[in-house]
Amino acid sequence: MTMVLARGSSSAASGRRYVLGHEAMKRMQTSNVLVSGLRGLGVEVAKNLVLGGVKSVTLHDPQPAAWADLASQPVSPRDPVTPVPPQGDAGALLALAREVAPGAPLDPELLRELAFQACGDLAPVNAFLGGLAAQEVMKAVSGKFTPITQWLYFDALECLPEENKETLLTEEQCRPRNSRYDGQIAVFGADLQAKLGAQKYFVVGAGAIGCELLKNFAMMGLGCGPGGHVTVTDMDTIEKSNLNRQFLFRPWDVTWARDEFEGLFKQPAENVNQFLTGGSMGPEGHPWVLGHLAVGHLAVGHLAMGHLAVGHLAVGHLAMGHLAVGQSKLIAGKIIPAIATTTGAVVGLACLELYKLVQGHRRLGSYKNAFLNLALPFVGFSEPLACPRNKYYEVEWTLWDRFEVQGLQPDGKEMTLRQFLAYFKKEHRLEITMLSQGVSMLYSFFMPAAKLRERHDQP
Repeated sequence: MTMVLARGSSSAASGRRYVLGHEAMKRMQTSNVLVSGLRGLGVEVAKNLVLGGVKSVTLHDPQPAAWADLASQPVSPRDPVTPVPPQGDAGALLALAREVAPGAPLDPELLRELAFQACGDLAPVNAFLGGLAAQEVMKAVSGKFTPITQWLYFDALECLPEENKETLLTEEQCRPRNSRYDGQIAVFGADLQAKLGAQKYFVVGAGAIGCELLKNFAMMGLGCGPGGHVTVTDMDTIEKSNLNRQFLFRPWDVTWARDEFEGLFKQPAENVNQFLTGGSMGPEGHPWVLGHLAVGHLAVGHLAMGHLAVGHLAVGHLAMGHLAVGQSKLIAGKIIPAIATTTGAVVGLACLELYKLVQGHRRLGSYKNAFLNLALPFVGFSEPLACPRNKYYEVEWTLWDRFEVQGLQPDGKEMTLRQFLAYFKKEHRLEITMLSQGVSMLYSFFMPAAKLRERHDQP
């Protein structure tokens, strides 16, 4: 099966052209690439190469699609028939390793995890490794950037349960169920799969990163079960330059979003404002009638993406002089590298953090910040720092802690300032010296006595 990518318009490829350079793009557009193996990783590599702009990508895989493939790649049919093979035998793998490398130091726990997860196939891991692998192919065919000249090892064992792993990841929990999520169930078990399906997440932005997130969410089954859903919003338009770093939109989608947004949200709101300020009425002198905008359960998920620093682009005061369009795009391309490989890798790492959040990991060391530069290449991970801990009396606190005060009294009246101050003195043995709301000073010990008497009895 061969997929040939047309070069398309210059605007569709502008993002990668201004990252890679004109000469590198010319070499890529005359390159033919063979990808052998079309499980999740192979499809990720192929997708990134197609978006990268090579002349053709030939896809090869003699194996029929299996249920486990559906958990990590979006192009297999919905009804594959090949069953998932049984899990590996940890004892047999350890014995084989000792036979192959007699006397070599071995990590039995690592080999055990390798055997248990051998049948797993995770979309986020494939997204990360697929971004790195595709970038290496692009380096080879373009001659641009520094290739990897050593072995690359990557694992995300911290995504597994922090405690009670033996009881949570039993053979029954991880057995195949002829489900599209079998590859993920083999690693995390059926209970976590059900928990993923019940999540409610809100995705703001469906551009390059947003589309990769949505693809990974679908492969993971996030919000796809009973009670779960994923809400997506994006007020921007789809431009041709977006098409080279995501695959959910097509050329006929260009400029679609703004027309829809203005018709659904912008125009009705302007009509209401016009009516409320005494402007003209609706047709035939009747007020404009608003429909019920059902937002539903707008649950913003806590998606830890590490320190993804894009930088502050001050467009209004960015003195670029009188530059040609091509020169301006070149500057913008260097400021914000727009390329599918990096996008896929970043989202893969973000979704690995999502596994930890849904499981409720409590150890700070389980979470990772990441910095990567695929051009060098360099990938570095660090653990988040714990916030400073302080104490008053015997109570320990951090900046994340807070006091919760029930302001409404049993008699239905609101707590006065005098009662509020007395509450803290009695319950926490703390004396409040200053109280503010925004920029307004509500109370301070140095206020004039007359003003203090006035405010003491106010709610």
